[in-house]
Amino acid sequence: MFIDSHTHLDLTLKQTSFNLSELLPDSLDFVIQISLSPFDFIENQSLFSGQKNIYYATGIYPDNTTQADFNEKIWLNTLREILLSFPHVALGEAGIDFKYEKYGSREAQESLFRGQLILAEELNLPLIIHSRETFEECFEILKEFPKIKVLIHCFSYGPREAEKLLENGHYLSFSGNLTFKNAATIREAAMLCPPDRIFFETDCPYLTPEPFRGQPNIPANVALVYQKFAEMHKLELSDLIWQIRQNAETFFGIKAK
Repeated sequence: MFIDSHTHLDLTLKQTSFNLSELLPDSLDFVIQISLSPFDFIENQSLFSGQKNIYYATGIYPDNTTQADFNEKIWLNTLREILLSFPHVALGEAGIDFKYEKYGSREAQESLFRGQLILAEELNLPLIIHSRETFEECFEILKEFPKIKVLIHCFSYGPREAEKLLENGHYLSFSGNLTFKNAATIREAAMLCPPDRIFFETDCPYLTPEPFRGQPNIPANVALVYQKFAEMHKLELSDLIWQIRQNAETFFGIKAK
């Protein structure tokens, strides 16, 4: 059975005609549902209450720094309360993004990122990182927190960056972009990754893998990312499935049923 390490089921339900049962087929062992703010988590926890194959991670996405009501101290305190009050397997996604101006200033993003790293360290939670066009900025800050287990969500860099992350003990998660025709650099990076240091994800409803690119993404499509990596590394798919389940136990503390 497959694991989808990064989903936005709430957004998928809002943006598509799928229902929840269609998003959680029997082919999936479990998914990790990401909330982009503690306030989103409150809605999501209510929406998905009682679902045994959904685990939670909550963070403060970098573009929240531009919200009119954003106050870093208040939001971090609210996040802390959420993480202490409800079961979570990780904090995240958190990070820095320079691709769009709407994500806010460098200073605001870096301050929020550091605040979440401090919180992850305090609560002994793994951290799921969002990093887009900000490798050096994120990497340098991460070096200040060597005790935190780190997963780079939707890895979109190249082999040099992958090597540096792996050398520092971090995990990499590959999404549908691993299958894209123009993603040779990402595939070069994936070839450097040992199976015991990776995860696969959909980031649904985004980044739909080939051959369904252009359609809304759903968790079942994570199988296509598994298959691509197995093909590249000449691995048996069953062996890769087993290894990712071991990784989930090591990194998230989730023992597959």
